Amino acid sequence: MHISCVLRIVYHDLCSDKERKEFNNECMEFIKALREEDDIQSRIQTISVLSVLLQGPFDTGNTILGSQNLFDLMLQMANSNDPIQERIAVEAIVLSASKKYKAIDVIQQGANILKNLYKSMNEEDIKVLALVRLSKLASSKGTDASTNLVAEGSCQTLSRACCKFLTTSQSFNIRRWSADSLAYLSLDADVKEELVDNLLALKALFSLCQCQDAHILYLITTIFVNLTNTYDIIKEVKEIIELATYTKQHIPNEHPKDDKTFFDQRRKKLIEAGIIPILVQLCKHKSENCREQIVRLKKNINYKRKQINKFLYFRIFLGLCENEKYRGSIVAAGGAKALLPLALEGTSIGMTKATQALAKIAITTNPEIAFPGQRMLELVRPIIKLLKIEHTALENFEALMALTNLASISENVRKRILKEDGFSSIEQYMFEEHPLLRRAAVEYLNLENEERQHLNNLIQNNQIIYLQYRTLYIIRNIVKANKQLAIRIVETELMDILFALKEIKDDHLINENNRKIASDIIEICLKYGIIQQNKDHTIKQENETTATN
Repeated sequence: MHISCVLRIVYHDLCSDKERKEFNNECMEFIKALREEDDIQSRIQTISVLSVLLQGPFDTGNTILGSQNLFDLMLQMANSNDPIQERIAVEAIVLSASKKYKAIDVIQQGANILKNLYKSMNEEDIKVLALVRLSKLASSKGTDASTNLVAEGSCQTLSRACCKFLTTSQSFNIRRWSADSLAYLSLDADVKEELVDNLLALKALFSLCQCQDAHILYLITTIFVNLTNTYDIIKEVKEIIELATYTKQHIPNEHPKDDKTFFDQRRKKLIEAGIIPILVQLCKHKSENCREQIVRLKKNINYKRKQINKFLYFRIFLGLCENEKYRGSIVAAGGAKALLPLALEGTSIGMTKATQALAKIAITTNPEIAFPGQRMLELVRPIIKLLKIEHTALENFEALMALTNLASISENVRKRILKEDGFSSIEQYMFEEHPLLRRAAVEYLNLENEERQHLNNLIQNNQIIYLQYRTLYIIRNIVKANKQLAIRIVETELMDILFALKEIKDDHLINENNRKIASDIIEICLKYGIIQQNKDHTIKQENETTATN
């Protein structure tokens, strides 16, 4: 795999067709040199090199496969009854079928050999490898229900065999390869329905999540994505379908069991089986452990695998959050806490998915429970980013509703929204054509107005008098402490406020007790001699009096 990655990068960095042709010729000559002797060693080396090319610069490997007639050699090795040759040949057969149009040819020529290897008395690992390769071939149709590359029911038969190995084998590699098969087979809707009802198989997959291998975790999360239908679905455009029908092109059809009614039930069964704690666990430990794995020669390859795995977690969480009933369970299991750091760092699409899931939680769940303390303030920035025009209307709407719910909790959250320039972002949606977006923006602005009105009511209802009393009491204690502190008070604007409070007669603004404390402060300053009373009974500060004299 390491060599494949290096060769892929070398091939990608070639600047011209001439250089790529020279690269292909060098590889071709190397294969020819290996085939000069027709013994077991040369066969193994030839097909091993071809596998490396098919995993790296695929076009080069595919060219050599066709020109050197190596497919017949692979079939010959698969029938050799030699475990080493069979294992290498099985791997190469499936790698050569990684493109759909190639898979049809491979199924026609190599499927029977793979079946024989699976049914034979060979070692268990070879049987499972053959099963994995058959699964890849059978699932090459993807989610298209109108295409049948294998006999009807074959995917389900293969899936049952995988589940048997997954739940009964003590070998870690056997269980890993079984999960590899299910990652492909779970694209079939009938397989999805069977797998979510197989509690033993689900528990076995959950237990595999304890490992630290990025590739295995990717396979398992791919299975969960398929079961929950949280993969990208391209919306069909009516005009394109009509054009394809007119030109007699194939139109993919969705399986009836991929309908919303069915995948909602599958999501429910997965939650009942305990998938939420598993997802939370993956989010917590995956980002740290994967950095040490896979490829040391090209460090960013591991980072990409880590980001892909995270992206799959976002998808599953977002899919589960679509149903309001599951959001409480997600919060209780620590899902909100696990999602927040992923919304702050990662790929742009991944952060968007994670933030949208958090927004859904913030809309229907008490933010003080779901995002206690500082976490609530940290959530503001990613949600405000969802208000950008390039996001969908649904993402904009959910962001507005979430911010409204968060802002209703405390003044600190409202200050953070203003600090992150959220007010202007919200305000622009008052002029959107979509009525729900306008309504959500107005609802937030009304909340801000209600808070201001509440403050006015506090003043009108004399509830601010107590705060005034505490403030004056503290100032009096400071002034009474010593003259130096009193001088510092006099030098500020507080003295003007104290003079004004002493003269105000409106009991709605200051009561008699607070007025007396203000007078006490002024009297103490008079005794210190830092202010003095004029003949017209007005009070001036000492420096001003001296300047007048």
